[in-house]
Amino acid sequence: MNIKSMTIKFAIIAIASIATSDKLISFNTKTNNLYINWEGDGVLQSSTNLLTWKDIRSAINGQEISTEIDHNYYRLRQHDYSLHSNYSNNTDVALIDYDKNLVHLWSNNFPMATSVYLQDDGSIIKSGRLPNVSFTAGGVGGNIQKLDWNSNLIWNFDYSSETNCLHHDIEILPNGNILAIAWEILSEETALALGRNPAYLNSNAYNVVWSESIIELQPDGTNDPIIVWRWNVHDHLIQDFDNTKDNYGVVSEHPELINFNYPYDDDPDWLHFNGIDYNEELDQILVSSRHFHEIWVIDHSTTPQEAATNTGGRSSKGGNILYRYGNPQAYNRGNTADQKLGGPHNPTWIPKGYLGEGNILIFNNGTHRGYSSVDEIKPPLVDGGSYDIMQNQAFGPTNTTWTYDGQPSNTFYAAFVSGAQRLHNGNTLVTLGPIRRYFEVNQDKNIVWDHTENGTGIIFKSERYFFDIPK
Repeated sequence: MNIKSMTIKFAIIAIASIATSDKLISFNTKTNNLYINWEGDGVLQSSTNLLTWKDIRSAINGQEISTEIDHNYYRLRQHDYSLHSNYSNNTDVALIDYDKNLVHLWSNNFPMATSVYLQDDGSIIKSGRLPNVSFTAGGVGGNIQKLDWNSNLIWNFDYSSETNCLHHDIEILPNGNILAIAWEILSEETALALGRNPAYLNSNAYNVVWSESIIELQPDGTNDPIIVWRWNVHDHLIQDFDNTKDNYGVVSEHPELINFNYPYDDDPDWLHFNGIDYNEELDQILVSSRHFHEIWVIDHSTTPQEAATNTGGRSSKGGNILYRYGNPQAYNRGNTADQKLGGPHNPTWIPKGYLGEGNILIFNNGTHRGYSSVDEIKPPLVDGGSYDIMQNQAFGPTNTTWTYDGQPSNTFYAAFVSGAQRLHNGNTLVTLGPIRRYFEVNQDKNIVWDHTENGTGIIFKSERYFFDIPK
């Protein structure tokens, strides 16, 4: 047979030479038409140009059936599975197949916090929830574990104390390190020294502020991974309340800094990060802030020392914000009408080779308007990994590249949790966490796959993977 190209995972078959592949794809004639039959593991895909591929599935996941040949190229790919966890007292993590059958369950002694990620070897890296009287908001964690396919503990990391606590999301880096979001207590004394308005320090017994940090862990197979990098919000503050402090300034002149007195209330959890992603090509980190109604991009190429300053790294801006989107009121360059996001979750860069590659996908909970959407935006990225912004204007874009808000529009809503993931076929996997539903929607905004998980509790988000079940 003629093999047009070969990858580790797929043999691509040119129909010009009808033949049989080592993947058990065979061809025959039937009712004067040419058909392709396939059997065994894998999902058949077709293409006319070797660039875009369409899945061919049956009601039973495309096994041992026939389809009429109408494209030039075919290949088999791995099956895809959806992974989710229960954010409740349930300790389980579930893997289901495309036909919604439970394929595998991981379970251990720690209640799930929010996030879980499947690894190629069948292990998972998951966040767990530990009791912590200092931090009581939604998404509290304090623990990260790696479990093998059989739920055996490989390593455990606790980061939970009176002053710090992991929460919400984690991100596995290409080198195996892990980025994690952590709350950090700022005492009343420290908060006032940084220009916090004392009127915003009255909602808790100790008048503290829960600030945010991002830590990078280097696992070494033990329960004590090394923290090799750290970024702290408190190093990048501006405020216009107390002119005796070093960080006093005009907020609108510094969109790269964080207004310590926004959003003008006394909630100690003033930022509430809830999602994190990483772009290897740019060496940048993407986070979402529920209470600022924004997403931020920061430079990861800095040293730990540079991350605490406004110089260094590929951007030459240290740990300052490189890009932000969603609510220009947070840096005094807009009003309510300019707000795009409301309590967003799960921001991700769309991977290379996927429809919309390089764009950012966001689950926009829409808490400011009463309905949710999945929003795809094209950030104003320029050469060198910086982002364009006009003087006295907000960061763009003004309009989304693609949006899904139900059919008809404005007809679904998740006030909290939830997520979205761009899939290999150009479709988008959408999670409505409060009602335990996740579904696949195409670019024409039609739902092509839909699943509601039985049980109680909420689902923080679901993720779909190409995966080979361990033998």
